Amino acid sequence: MQWGFTTPKFSKRDPTKQIKPDIWNNARSENLHIPLWRESFATRRCLIPVMRFAEAEGPSGNMTRTWYSVPRGDYGDGDHFSVAGIWREEEEGNVYSMVMTRSAPPVSRIHDRMPVIIAPQDRENWLLGSPEQAKGLCRPWAGPLDEDRTPEKWYRAKGDGANLP
Repeated sequence: MQWGFTTPKFSKRDPTKQIKPDIWNNARSENLHIPLWRESFATRRCLIPVMRFAEAEGPSGNMTRTWYSVPRGDYGDGDHFSVAGIWREEEEGNVYSMVMTRSAPPVSRIHDRMPVIIAPQDRENWLLGSPEQAKGLCRPWAGPLDEDRTPEKWYRAKGDGANLP
């Protein structure tokens, strides 16, 4: 699957000419009722396995990556944890979007949004429960989060082919 729902975009000079589409990587939990997300949230929820997620921290132009992960134990499976996702079919194939909600500490000190983390015991409700049950899981994470503040630049210079760790 590719990350990001797409919506068509047209040239302002020539409204009949389609240009590069808008890409929607993240769906805000409070907006899951709007047409772009509604059907996918009702019928095509998924779990996205991640090892960690990053947020930008610091002054504009000199931001660094701060990574967050769920520690091994009751909340994660060791090397990864699950975040809420929705998906749909598009012309080019299946795509997904990550569901975001208000941030919990320690993320809240640098950003007001974070992925909806789905605890192992809630995975079945996210995938198979009613939309109301799934909506109830779209809340700030109450479990522990490990934070790794790094000197790694958020943005790389154009042409820098370095891979993310």
